[in-house]
Amino acid sequence: MAIIGLGRFSIAKKPKRKVGIAFGGGGARGFAHIGVIKALYENDIHFDHIAGVSAGSIAAGAYAVEMPFEEMKEAAIKLDKKDFLTSKIFFIPSDPKGIEMMLNKILGNRDNFTKCKTPLSILAVDIVSGREHVFTTGTISRAASASSAIPGVFSPVIEQDMYLMDGGLMNNVPASVLRDAGCDAIVGVHVGDFSSPVAKSPSLIDVIPAAIKILVRSTSQTGVEKSDLVIVPNMGPQKFGSLENTGAIIQAGYDAAMSRMDEIKKLFEN
Repeated sequence: MAIIGLGRFSIAKKPKRKVGIAFGGGGARGFAHIGVIKALYENDIHFDHIAGVSAGSIAAGAYAVEMPFEEMKEAAIKLDKKDFLTSKIFFIPSDPKGIEMMLNKILGNRDNFTKCKTPLSILAVDIVSGREHVFTTGTISRAASASSAIPGVFSPVIEQDMYLMDGGLMNNVPASVLRDAGCDAIVGVHVGDFSSPVAKSPSLIDVIPAAIKILVRSTSQTGVEKSDLVIVPNMGPQKFGSLENTGAIIQAGYDAAMSRMDEIKKLFEN
């Protein structure tokens, strides 16, 4: 705490509150993050730290380098599964290099943590040790590819002696990462779906994704509880893997953020 001297008197000046934002995972529902970012831009909100996981890691990276909203939106609308999936056969995993190359193309010369205007943390999980791994250096595209490598859909990203996969398996709204970074207040953006049916049949093609979804629901709830304010876009039954309705999903994110904007601004007040 800084002390300002005024003659015989001293006034204690409170340190500035450190506020962070955590972008959660949710597959294609993560397009809502773009709408949230639009609302933050319009209201000149500047966070002290940004964290992201899975689909939220891609949005977090774009936000941290201050990619313009229109550029984000255009990239999202043009996105096709063939841009990042290398396998069309169920449970023959795609190479996560597809995510990395796609994101590198979108970010261009901004594809590095050194280009971030705001400190960025991207979360993945090492399936060898069962521990979280937080990226803060290197290329954003590689970090996001590890964070987004859904088991069964993608192979792990190998980093040194780690096999890294979707961070949502342990922490789908990474508020704890921001708390560890010293944030006093945290905005969580939760784009998962707690309401939709989990498994439609007992077949393997339904059971395995359902098991992952149940796990991620639990880790989402933990992150929500650790956030001071949570933005939850209303997307209805939007499917995790569907690339339809992108514009509507972005709008849902914008509407949700705008509805909490006064509360977000108050978090920055000492």
